[in-house]
Amino acid sequence: MPHGTPDWGLVGPKSTTFGLDDLGEHAVRLGSPDFFDRRGDVLWLTDFSEGMGMVEALPAGAGAAVRLVTGYSRQGAFCVGLTAGTTGLRSATIQKMFPWPVYSRIGWEFSFSCHLQTQYWEATVAGQSPTLEFDVSVRYDHVNNILECLTPGGVYVPFATPVVAHEYDTCDNTLKMVADLGLYNAAGVWAPEYVRAILNDVEYPVEVAGVRQLVYTFGGPGGPFIRCAAYHFGLAAGNAVGYVDNVILTQNEP
Repeated sequence: MPHGTPDWGLVGPKSTTFGLDDLGEHAVRLGSPDFFDRRGDVLWLTDFSEGMGMVEALPAGAGAAVRLVTGYSRQGAFCVGLTAGTTGLRSATIQKMFPWPVYSRIGWEFSFSCHLQTQYWEATVAGQSPTLEFDVSVRYDHVNNILECLTPGGVYVPFATPVVAHEYDTCDNTLKMVADLGLYNAAGVWAPEYVRAILNDVEYPVEVAGVRQLVYTFGGPGGPFIRCAAYHFGLAAGNAVGYVDNVILTQNEP
């Protein structure tokens, strides 16, 4: 007798197999990198098993490098090594451009390692249209063990302390941030805000007075786009090497 629904829908019982309302566990067992926080609908994800041709490499400073690495991954065979420079910005970054998403809550997530000389790991989603611009940036300060978010004035302010990420070569830490791009204020003006940040096993609300609103009042030429980036900053004392894996962009976050 009929006992379930097909995997691709919630109607139409059949007698040979059971259907599932949620295939998240099934996807993870088949190797999906989306296993840390399954909320939201995935727009893009990678564990770099197909290489790193889909991301842009941005090394900055003396000795900086961005390279595909065998080993140190969160899962699978590959991750990306981000060697921070010792001069200038002292960073190494991967970024990817996307069309402007739907006006919903978006999430940006990656797993990473920390070096003795790591200063920051930063998760950024910046968007631009001809009339508006926003910048969502949450960073982990490994030196001072705090989480910070970027204000519209370009200043980072702390919202969680103390927080600690492990100093391992493998990508055993995970950072995820969520921002709401679907908010409007009482005057009907678009006013996106930070929602939450997750570092490893703890979720933190981003509720520092005066910093939740992200929108700027200017834009730029061209069609609308968003830029998603994972930054690794090092101290000047040495070329800190950090590894990044399981990079995920989501929309429709709860």
